[in-house]
Amino acid sequence: MEGSMEALLTREDVAEALAVSLRTVDYLRSSGKLSAVHIQRSVRFLPDEVRKFVAENTTRSGLGIL
Repeated sequence: MEGSMEALLTREDVAEALAVSLRTVDYLRSSGKLSAVHIQRSVRFLPDEVRKFVAENTTRSGLGIL
């Protein structure tokens, strides 16, 4: 495999990073709002996908920026 690969994140890692519950992580995954990698029975998340999710769900209202 070429290049370096970031370590995949567990549900627990994502929950901690987003400061949400495991149930919320499961909901985000099952609703298609957060992409996941399925390795047999395990579910893992790509760090870039978590960053993308955060970026797409960040609001800038109330900052007075046009």
